[in-house]
Parts: sequence; C-alpha cells; structure tokens
Amino acid sequence: MVGTGHGAGEYHQLDGSQRLLLDVMTTQMQCLLNRNNEELYGRIEGLENQLNQNARRHYGGNREGNDGPMQNRIEGVKLNVPPFKGMSDPDAYLDWEMKIEHVFFCNDYIEEQKVKLAAAEFLDDALVCWNKNQREMMREEGREINTWTEMRRVMRKRYVPTSYNKTMRQKIQRLS
Repeated sequence: MVGTGHGAGEYHQLDGSQRLLLDVMTTQMQCLLNRNNEELYGRIEGLENQLNQNARRHYGGNREGNDGPMQNRIEGVKLNVPPFKGMSDPDAYLDWEMKIEHVFFCNDYIEEQKVKLAAAEFLDDALVCWNKNQREMMREEGREINTWTEMRRVMRKRYVPTSYNKTMRQKIQRLS
C-alpha cells in the first residue's frame, strides 16, 4: 500500500513490523480522510439545497407551473426599464405603465422585484411622490408597498385623474 510512489525505496528498507504499523496508520488516515470528505460533501450538498430553495423562493420559481427561477425569461435580450418623471399627463403615465409591464412580462419578475425595479426608474416628481407614499404607508400601516398591483393603484391615483376615464369614453363616443 505505502510501497508505491516517491518513498517506495524507504518503505522497503523498513522491517516487517514497521511496514505493518505504517500500513495500519496509512489505512486509518485514509479512513479518517474519507469520513471527513463525506461529511464535507454532505454539508456542501445541504448548503447547495438551501441556496437553491432560497433562490426559488426569492426569484419566484415553481410558481404557476414554472420549474425554476425565471423560467420564462427571454435570454440574451436586454430590456431597459423606461424612466418616469411624474408629469401631470395621464397618457405619459399610462404609456410608462404599459412599457414597464411588458418588461415585467418578458422577465417574469416576482412582485417585490417589480416594485423595486419600477421605483428605481422614478425621477423628479415621481420619485418625490413615491418616497412620500412609502413613508406614509410605513407610518400608518407599519409596512411599505411591496406589490406591483398596489404600486400601480397608488400611482394611477396620483397621475390618472378620475375624470380621465370619462373624458376618454366621450372621445371614443364622438369617434363612433
């Protein structure tokens, strides 16, 4: 066993009992190393499983039939999230909302990611209003807005007046 490799000549110079002792010690060391390796591999496998579970939870894997994180993501295509300045133009807001929902659809983001991504693209008045809304939610309800549906409702309330739908219906009726 030990008689192979670099120290083979020295091994053969040992008497029988010394070789036997060295073989037993080598076997014991190999067993200890194997046991330690098995423990390490088991711990690594456990950590990998935990990491995969956290990633699935974080990125929305296994939702509605998806087999893993971002299953429906369009690979190799970079979609930019359009900025929104918060102008008092309902059409500008609705155009931005439609564009960003398309980005969300193409990337299969989870709700928290959608909110963070959208908020990161707010500029000027939109950013000021968003921060104000988040502070008010935290103060009144002890939480922040964390779903795209809730964020969209708040933003529409701010940037699309209730009279907008009525005005649009009237325009459509005039066209017909």
